[in-house]
Amino acid sequence: MTTTDLTAFRELLTMKRAELSGSRGLEKLAIERSVDLLEEVLYKSERELAIAGLNRESAIRRNIELALIRIKGHSFGACVHCDEEIGRRRLQQRNEFATHCAHTW
Repeated sequence: MTTTDLTAFRELLTMKRAELSGSRGLEKLAIERSVDLLEEVLYKSERELAIAGLNRESAIRRNIELALIRIKGHSFGACVHCDEEIGRRRLQQRNEFATHCAHTW
């Protein structure tokens, strides 16, 4: 992976990290009570969706941080299983967090 590629991926990952910093969605986790059973079910469903969204965002944040660490350590773009290079197109099309090449996935 060239220095230009690494710089481009670092900038992309940094930008994605900044985008995620603003969106939390914690207000949807508030426990609201209602005397109406249907509203209670609706509130519970909304909380569960909010929790799933937060879990997804947390995983993305973690993957971004790990990718940035791999860039800094010069191991970004190498398969963690076989150490083969992960193609730039695969990283761009699939996702920039890819840690496995096409052969080991």
